[in-house]
Amino acid sequence: MEEPIELDNISMNSAKAKTHKIEGVYNLDDIMKAPNEAVLWRCFLKGMFNAIAGSSESGKTTLMFQLCLAVIQGLKTFLGFDLSTNNQRALYISLEDGMPQFKKKIIKLGQQLSPEEKDRFRFLFSSVDLGKKLKLLIDSGFIPDLIVIDTWGDYNGGDYGNEKTRSAIKVLREMAIQYQITMVAIHHTNKEKDNIPEKSSIKGASDFEQSCRGLAFVTDYNGKKYLTCVKANHMETSEKNKSYDLTYDNQTGRIGRGTEIIDRLTIVRELSRDNIGAPKKVIDFKSLDSTKYYTYTELVNKGLQEGLKESTIKRRIKDAVDDGILRNDSSGYQLRTTEETLNDSSDGT
Repeated sequence: MEEPIELDNISMNSAKAKTHKIEGVYNLDDIMKAPNEAVLWRCFLKGMFNAIAGSSESGKTTLMFQLCLAVIQGLKTFLGFDLSTNNQRALYISLEDGMPQFKKKIIKLGQQLSPEEKDRFRFLFSSVDLGKKLKLLIDSGFIPDLIVIDTWGDYNGGDYGNEKTRSAIKVLREMAIQYQITMVAIHHTNKEKDNIPEKSSIKGASDFEQSCRGLAFVTDYNGKKYLTCVKANHMETSEKNKSYDLTYDNQTGRIGRGTEIIDRLTIVRELSRDNIGAPKKVIDFKSLDSTKYYTYTELVNKGLQEGLKESTIKRRIKDAVDDGILRNDSSGYQLRTTEETLNDSSDGT
């Protein structure tokens, strides 16, 4: 039988002497020495995963591209808001537009950059092996203040489920924390709540919004575009609820800031009222190929693309099986043909 340990015989000094630094484990002194939470611009925090959302053609890409230009020029403000950078470097990961489109943007802007400023701006047009490429870039000495991912749906392969979202964000967030990089993903909104500046309007899994430390929104309202921070814990609520109108120069494509400021909740109420009575989004199961089996994940993704929440999608799938629209067996889910449905009805009469 094992003898009990005599605690009185253990010296506190000897226990303290055995204590050693373990990588990744911190004490309270380490915590107190850590830098304060830092802001790059508006609700975009350094060392964090952030996002900007809005409906199609709302100007998200134009805004973020011009923010990158402000970063590499070392500007102290952008659109009248404070801008804080360390290395004056930016990386734009474009998964929608290619080199010709960005060349056109630069020519249209008429932006004059020095050779040093040009060298501080890099682009990627593929997300293949993104983690490895980012590590190589950083190891080469190029540490961006800002990395923009355009768009999140393209980066994540159109899979908006929570599991895929969590794993994708984890890699980016760890790199952001380690190198104090501001990560900003450009994302779309749900069709049901398109253009309404609130967190629940974000397309896809709830884990995406919950993983964002800062979340900005570009809204079209009364013929103008407004910039709002819908998630920013470092901001006072009164400031967070302000929506600033943006101007757009058609000749140069340059975004500016107007003079009007509207309360975000006013925009939410007005746009929500406009949506009352709009048809609810449904999953069009009958458009599925009846000769093919679908996995549960494929059906969930189809619902997410329609702007439905994951909990709603699960309920719709169950209802479709219960109503005899879908067959569910060991091979997966399959659309039942009209003949099968009619035969079932005949058997039941």
